Amino acid sequence: MGYGQRGGTYTDFYQIDKDNWVMNANSNLFILGWAANFVCNDKAYIYDGYSSILWQFEPCLNNWTEKAGSLELGYRTQAIGFSIDGNGYIGLGKSSNKSFNDVLKYDPQND
Repeated sequence: MGYGQRGGTYTDFYQIDKDNWVMNANSNLFILGWAANFVCNDKAYIYDGYSSILWQFEPCLNNWTEKAGSLELGYRTQAIGFSIDGNGYIGLGKSSNKSFNDVLKYDPQND
């Protein structure tokens, strides 16, 4: 669990370990804004709707990796994220006066 705010106010992420919250590696997501997320194959993904970057968190290594060029959604706010059968999906949302009705599939095996 984490919180990002454009401008870098919060960059910390936590996971629950039994009854305690454990802080993960601080992220490079200091420009994170309008985020949507999903989890697949034991990795967490966050799509930054402000910069259009997809980030992957690998808990075993406790690090973040930018997944360059993996989703071409462009700037959007209020997007949703979910996963089905090992694939992640990001879509919907808004940009200025435009509403989106698309959902793009992210296949971690192809990235």
